[in-house]
Amino acid sequence: KASRLLRLGSESSYRLERGIDPGGLRQAAARGARLILDACGGSCKISGTTFAGEPPRAPSSIRFTAPGLSAVLGAEMSPARIESLLEPVSAAFIREGDAFSFTPPTWRRDLAEVCDLAEEAARMEGYDRIPSRLPRFPLHPASVPATQTLRRDLRARLSALGFFEAYHYDFLSRAWLEKAGYPARPDDPRLVNPVSDEWEYLRPTLLIGLMEAARRNANRGAQSLRLFEIGEAYAAGPHGAPRGREKIAGIAMGAKPARYWDRSRVRPLDFFDWKGIVSDLLPGIAEERWADSAPEDCGEKIFFHDGASRYLVAGAGSPAAVLGAFGIAKPSVARAFGLDPGPVLLFEFDSEPFLEAARARGLARYKAPSLFQSAWRDISILLPDSARFSFVAEAIGASGAGELAAWELVDEFAGEGIPEGRRSLTLRLTFSAADRTLTDAEVSSAVEKILGRLGRDCGATLRE
Repeated sequence: KASRLLRLGSESSYRLERGIDPGGLRQAAARGARLILDACGGSCKISGTTFAGEPPRAPSSIRFTAPGLSAVLGAEMSPARIESLLEPVSAAFIREGDAFSFTPPTWRRDLAEVCDLAEEAARMEGYDRIPSRLPRFPLHPASVPATQTLRRDLRARLSALGFFEAYHYDFLSRAWLEKAGYPARPDDPRLVNPVSDEWEYLRPTLLIGLMEAARRNANRGAQSLRLFEIGEAYAAGPHGAPRGREKIAGIAMGAKPARYWDRSRVRPLDFFDWKGIVSDLLPGIAEERWADSAPEDCGEKIFFHDGASRYLVAGAGSPAAVLGAFGIAKPSVARAFGLDPGPVLLFEFDSEPFLEAARARGLARYKAPSLFQSAWRDISILLPDSARFSFVAEAIGASGAGELAAWELVDEFAGEGIPEGRRSLTLRLTFSAADRTLTDAEVSSAVEKILGRLGRDCGATLRE
């Protein structure tokens, strides 16, 4: 213990940490006295022995039976054979039929239970004479905890969105923390006896490891990447003890994949692409829980660009309880990790919102595509500038148009020809039925339902 505390190794610590024979203290003391006399001359008379501290305890005896030891070995061994193998290595050995009492010598601190004696008997007998045999045990289906199932589903969802999972150690160096912009604080969780200076601190965030992984990939020619990690991040807890919280973080950079094999539409990922990914992972979060700014002491502010990030709070009216954030990384942080030029997109959240979303999403069920021809309509609506796009999505979902199979935003326009305080959105609506081809009247009726709901909920009107 003193050697580890002082970070000082010696031959004595090397020997003592592997255990010494407490029963050999008298003999060692007598040998030491003999060496002193041989070196210095003279004579002495030993009248008694004084121990510092508590006297060493005698080893406890181990009681076992021949069938019990044979069960551990997986091979039958007779009581007479067990006695012949173990008696020579014991300090005291008593046999009563199939039962035995074995007292180990003081220098054999590795012999503490019947499993150790079974290993010793096998070593004395010869491992080559122990037959290989599969143990017999009942097979029962293992139950998987619900949280583990949710994490597995979350990993599958992230993989479906094009992410690869990364694994990093929980330790960081001071240099990495300074590169990210973390100020040095006395209460930062720090290891007392780190393996090296590179692993001196417990990581306060997963983003540092992900950005370093992105740098290594970029240096090796990766033009675009998406990585995520699920792990513990640490902060100073009560009484200075580190406290870990499970977080989920991701990073993306590079171009968005081309659509319809049209290379002319390749473009860098932007904030709205990232928002779509986060919305897919965290569906159903109320708009009131998203904030455009965070408190000054919020750790996420170190990484995210002001005006191009959003923060998830625990509830409406409590901006201090930040559960995570997503957005574009600050240019200074991206340059510090060698990820410039080009936007670097980040997210990091506590795991609870993700697990809640995975639990609410439930089990996905396959739905066969319709065998009949689908129909689509493009509609252009005028929307007040104050209406969020999320209101449009909620209104379309609540319109009651059962024939609607899919929809997407095609275009947004504001300016000449558009009334002041409004903007134009062009939506492409796709309709289909599983049992028939829809008529023009059915499609028109569904479009009217959607337009009516958009007008009531969002103040939208059809653009002439």
